[in-house]
Amino acid sequence: MISFMKKKKRLFFLLLFTLMITTIVFISTTRIGAKKVFAAGNELKITVDNVNVIVDFSEDEKFHCRYNHSLYIVKRKQKDSSTVISVKRKKGKLKKKEIDTADFIKVSIPNKTYTKITGIAKNAGLSMPSANANIIVKNYSSAVNLTLPTRFHKKIKYIGKDGSGSIAMNGNNKFMIDVEVSNTALSTFWGGDSSGDAIYQYQHGDGKRRPKIQLNLEDCAFSIVEK
Repeated sequence: MISFMKKKKRLFFLLLFTLMITTIVFISTTRIGAKKVFAAGNELKITVDNVNVIVDFSEDEKFHCRYNHSLYIVKRKQKDSSTVISVKRKKGKLKKKEIDTADFIKVSIPNKTYTKITGIAKNAGLSMPSANANIIVKNYSSAVNLTLPTRFHKKIKYIGKDGSGSIAMNGNNKFMIDVEVSNTALSTFWGGDSSGDAIYQYQHGDGKRRPKIQLNLEDCAFSIVEK
C-alpha cells in the first residue's frame, strides 16, 4: 500500500510540475518558430503524442499553432464543422526519458461555442481549454488537466490509464458525478478521497444546468478541486 501511494503521489506531482513549468515558460519566454493559422469549427479533436501541449483561446477567431518544425509534426484536418489536430514528436529526436517538461506546443482555438471537444494524450502532457462544451478526455500514461469555465453545464467523460490528472471545478458547486476507479488514488474537495478501487455516484445541489462528470480511471492519480 505504501509503495502504491508513493507511485500515485509521484504521478500527481508530475502533473502539477509539468503544468506549472509549461505555463511559466510560456508567459516568460518568446520562442522563435513556425506559426500556422487554421480555420474554425464547432467540434474539435486534438491528439497529442510524446509532447506537452497547452490548448487555450485565440483573439482573432482562428486557430493558431506555434512550434519547432525540427522537433514536432502538427497535422490538421477540417471536415464541415469538425476540426482534427494531431501533435507529435518526430521519431528519433529525443528519447521519452529525455523529454524536457519545459518544451511544449501551444494551440490556440477561437473563443466561440463548441458542441464537443475531445482530447487524447499518449505519453504526453495536455492542458485542456476551459470551454462550455461536452468534453471527452482519454489519458494514456499522460498528465491531463481540465479547468471548467464558470456556469459550466455540459458533460465530461474522463478515461485514464496509468496516468495523472485533475479537474478544477472553478466554483461550479452544483454537479453530478459517477466514479469508477481501479488501483487509483482519488482526492476530491467534498471528502470523497479513496485509494484503490471505488464505484459510487455523488450529487451536490439540484437543477438541470450543471456539470455531469463521468470518471473511469485505472492505475491513476487524480484530483477534483473546488477552485
